[in-house]
Amino acid sequence: MNVVLDDAALPSTFSSTAPRDKRLRSERLAAQGYVLSSGQSRLRPHVLRLLPPATGLALLLLAWSIAATTIAGFPAPLATWNGAVALFDAALRRDGTAGPGIAWQILASLRRLGTGFAVAALAGIPLGFLAGRLAFVAGIVAPVAGLFKLVAPLAFLPVSLLVFKAGSPAFVAVIAAGAFWPLMHHTAIGVRRVPQDYMNVARVLKLSQWKILTRIEAPAALPHIFVGARRAVVAAWMVTIAAEMLGGADGAGGSPGPGAIPGLGFALRAAWRAGDMTFILIAIVVTGLLGLIIEQLLVGAATLFTYADVE
Repeated sequence: MNVVLDDAALPSTFSSTAPRDKRLRSERLAAQGYVLSSGQSRLRPHVLRLLPPATGLALLLLAWSIAATTIAGFPAPLATWNGAVALFDAALRRDGTAGPGIAWQILASLRRLGTGFAVAALAGIPLGFLAGRLAFVAGIVAPVAGLFKLVAPLAFLPVSLLVFKAGSPAFVAVIAAGAFWPLMHHTAIGVRRVPQDYMNVARVLKLSQWKILTRIEAPAALPHIFVGARRAVVAAWMVTIAAEMLGGADGAGGSPGPGAIPGLGFALRAAWRAGDMTFILIAIVVTGLLGLIIEQLLVGAATLFTYADVE
């Protein structure tokens, strides 16, 4: 029977007073039936996994601290943290001279993001299925997609404001434009990559077009749709904040009307005009964290509904 021993538990036959054996120590122990422990800590895998991101955050804080000491008016990390604590203490405040709390501003931006993403999904996914199945539709879409997918979505903001005459609907339209192309493109790719053997079996079984769509094409294209959704929601979130910053609360760069919640982007621009760098840094961090959470939620949903990794 093999016995697992640490170095301290070795018998006296392996002490310095014993006759020298020129074989490797591991070979000598193996000949006696002993098995040495590996000597690696159980915490080692966890440390190796957490050390790189922790190092990255530490370097970021170091660079932030250096910037705070060399740039006048740049808040230090601790001062920003204290400002964030005070800000989120009043996060649910909606009325008053200080304006709506940051929680309401976040909710306003997320509502626009959700609405714009839903519009893009309702239009982009069905069109992607058609373009993936029908070469004629793909030929119609290709030149339009080639022209407009390279245009920054914010370039459509003046046109959107002219059409909708109001800030929030115009923002939703621009957000939808930013999310539309990734959703349509990856859906079409997923449909085109359905194995031909599947389609041959469907023809042999004489399946209806509806069953082919729901039983073969949709499940096969689902991983690609999630890839498109992940990229679309990241693009849409960036467009949301930028559109609110450029368009303001009413779409014309003005102040919010009575009872209006302008959104996080407008709050960022207002803080810049007021010279409140602490709020700007807090809003930047909050924007990044929210985008990361939304993205990871989509990754988690992909693992529940597909067998493929979402890149």
